[in-house]
Amino acid sequence: MAHPGHDAPSVHAHTGSPAMLAVLAIAVLGLVALVPLARLVRRRRKQHLSR
Repeated sequence: MAHPGHDAPSVHAHTGSPAMLAVLAIAVLGLVALVPLARLVRRRRKQHLSR
């Protein structure tokens, strides 16, 4: 749907540029990859402290 005064943009302003979406996707994937690593570190630290 076009805004008043001009045609509808190919990528709507609310979604951002494709490059920005790619950067956000990579950042999310990086955070998701850190979750299991953080759990492993926490588990090893608890085992080490309980000795």
